[in-house]
Amino acid sequence: MAAYDIKQNDYAYHYDKGFTGSDAGGWDPRLQFVWSRMGAAQSCGLGFDEAAAFMQLETKNPHGETTYRSVGVGFHAAQIRANASVFCTAYRLAELRALLPAFERGEFLKTGSKSP
Repeated sequence: MAAYDIKQNDYAYHYDKGFTGSDAGGWDPRLQFVWSRMGAAQSCGLGFDEAAAFMQLETKNPHGETTYRSVGVGFHAAQIRANASVFCTAYRLAELRALLPAFERGEFLKTGSKSP
């Protein structure tokens, strides 16, 4: 998952099943989960308090906001924008709407073992 030219089938699989092993790009798979959902929210036009979510991420997993915005969320947003019709579905938007308020509060464990 380190490359930006990823087949959409591959990315969609990992979005659904988790970013693990080499597909996590050396990052904690739980961070990849959060980043992918925040990237999806951005790409699908869902408004949320990004500043609060980034602050919460930085508090719990300090890597720097620039890292979160470009390497993390930015990467996932680019993948999702490349195939928005697959990601901006009613089902996925419902998942995002349920997760985003928790992310804004720093509650990343709501999603079980996939999130920080």
